[in-house]
Amino acid sequence: MLFLVLFVSLLSSSYCLQAEIAVVVEPGLRECFHQYLISGLNMETDYQVISGGELDITYWITTPSNRILFTETKKQGGQFQFKSEETGEYRFCLDNSFSRFAKKQVFFYLSSNDDFIDPNFPQSAVDSLNHAAKDDLGDLTDKLSNFQDLFNRVNTNLERAQHVQKLFQVYELSDRSHLEDLFVRVNFWSIVNILVMVLVGAIQVFMIRSLFEDKSKIGRVLRGDVAQTKSRLGL
Repeated sequence: MLFLVLFVSLLSSSYCLQAEIAVVVEPGLRECFHQYLISGLNMETDYQVISGGELDITYWITTPSNRILFTETKKQGGQFQFKSEETGEYRFCLDNSFSRFAKKQVFFYLSSNDDFIDPNFPQSAVDSLNHAAKDDLGDLTDKLSNFQDLFNRVNTNLERAQHVQKLFQVYELSDRSHLEDLFVRVNFWSIVNILVMVLVGAIQVFMIRSLFEDKSKIGRVLRGDVAQTKSRLGL
């Protein structure tokens, strides 16, 4: 019966909201995520551009009344904490409309440690299980609430640790993408510089050889033979 009560307590319609996703935002477009929230929730949201372009994106949050709650323009990433003041559907948007060619891969995270009541969750099954458990165990159900609180705290700490680890992974992916982009750029400009040096060297060798060739027109120009010939002819 102990297992039954613990199982019922975990089946409660109150739970901690946690959502994370990695999304690709195409150039000239934006991606928005909708989440139903009740008023009074302490929310935390993070976003981080992993790869693409200059590693920047525009991010904003709007309330159910279309009021802009938070906005950042052309940032690589950020973190924002807020308390929901309205009940309804909040919108979280990642905007890449300013970019014409580069698509962005973005990591998005949304969480709350407060109990969240899902209005669409079916209550009948949970209420019946809770009633049966209370009838069978009597006052022991109240005593088990301490264990439930302990489990909730452990779960919250584990979720926080997991979130921090995922953020470190996102930062590592972002840094790796940036280094790979720098590697491509350095190789490209190195090849360009080598080609320019080879071309300049070839031109210098050709011009020096022309100075010592009597039949070379370029050599005569460089030696000033054309000007001397014109001066002799009176031109």
